Amino acid sequence: TRQRFQREATLLKRVNHPNLVSLHEWGISDEGYSYIITEYLHGKTLRQILREEKTLEVQKIVEICTSIG
Repeated sequence: TRQRFQREATLLKRVNHPNLVSLHEWGISDEGYSYIITEYLHGKTLRQILREEKTLEVQKIVEICTSIG
């Protein structure tokens, strides 16, 4: 819902953590579409990694979950 989107965007804007993308801007367009603008991160998504590797070893999961860069 729009209320949830606004609440979560407002909270993310306040959070600064190395494992989260930075939220630069968010809002509702004149046409009524919700949008967010975040920093660009280069690399693969978790979905892409799982499609390529099918399964992940525990050590790889720990590396992904604890990485900060």
